[in-house]
Amino acid sequence: MKSLKTFATACVAGIATFAYSTSGVMAQTRPMPKLGAINPPIVNPAPATPKPVPATTPPATTQPANPRPGTTPPANTQSTTQGNPFQKPIPPHHRHRVFINNYFWMYGSTYPYASPSGYGAYASPGGGYSSSTRQYDDTTGMEPARQPTELERLARYWNNPQPGEIQSGKALNEILADLQKIFAAMHWEGLPAVNLPVKPESLVHVNVTQGAGNIGILKQGERLSWPTALSGPEFEEQRDHLEALIQDTIKQVKNGTTVDPDIIRSLTDAVVRFDKQIRQDAPAIDFETHAEAKTFIRNLDAAIVALQQPNAKQHLTGKYTLTAKTVFELVRQMTDNGLQFAPALPGEEPVYQALHQTLAAYDRNLHAQITAAAPSESQSYKGEAKSPK
Repeated sequence: MKSLKTFATACVAGIATFAYSTSGVMAQTRPMPKLGAINPPIVNPAPATPKPVPATTPPATTQPANPRPGTTPPANTQSTTQGNPFQKPIPPHHRHRVFINNYFWMYGSTYPYASPSGYGAYASPGGGYSSSTRQYDDTTGMEPARQPTELERLARYWNNPQPGEIQSGKALNEILADLQKIFAAMHWEGLPAVNLPVKPESLVHVNVTQGAGNIGILKQGERLSWPTALSGPEFEEQRDHLEALIQDTIKQVKNGTTVDPDIIRSLTDAVVRFDKQIRQDAPAIDFETHAEAKTFIRNLDAAIVALQQPNAKQHLTGKYTLTAKTVFELVRQMTDNGLQFAPALPGEEPVYQALHQTLAAYDRNLHAQITAAAPSESQSYKGEAKSPK
């Protein structure tokens, strides 16, 4: 009997515990009453009547100019940049770049995926040139590249010129101009003597000019050395006609008479016909043959220009032929006659190379001596080149 009472008591306690826990769970999941059922509704005062705002006319959209004829400009250049932190119109061709840059800006990236020029390449730390805006876009804040100084630019012509810059005479003329400044500042006195690497008879292959044309192709005589593309029998009549015109022009120049304009016009027309022939035959000839013919045509054009200059007679009579044996004599002869180096003809490149090496070494050593000299003894050579008296 006693055990039965104990069992009954335990059952009652278990039922009570279960009922209490179930009521707690139901209370947590029971929906909350509405706000109005607990607190009375809050009545806001009537809002004030807003002042009328005058209507504004939206700005007219401007159409950009057609970048090319035959193309249609975009209908609207205004940007839809809601949410853009910069809050400024963006041209349509820059939207993709600004979107990508803003995306990486929000997530704290150092280098955006879009390149500074607006195309999908990786950005470099130095900014870039945008073909869309036609201006330099420096997205990294770095300063643009520094321009080389005059001495740095000259050092490139001393040490590392391109082969074409030597053969065209550009590198030689840059060094010559610098030597003329130094010689004029030193009054053409106390300069070291350095022999030229070529013999005087080889200097015939160095072409000079006073700034217009190049008589070099006519120094080999009245008979021209024709290129392979124009040496066939089918061009014999045209070759004889052109050489006859050149002989007549040379005679007039040597006699000191004015060259007949009709002869110059005929010379020009003959060269133009040869040039057209080379253009037509270009698909059937190899690259070397084509380049040889084009160089020949270009040298003929330069010779026709030189024959019309007032000093054409001095070129043909040999007055301007270089006869120097040292660097000093060469610079002096070029300065006295107001000459510059003209482009080399085919086969004359080795002479130009040797002459460049000697002039570059001479000029470089002079600069080293000037730098090593005391400030009181060093002289400025930034004045104009003057001929020695």
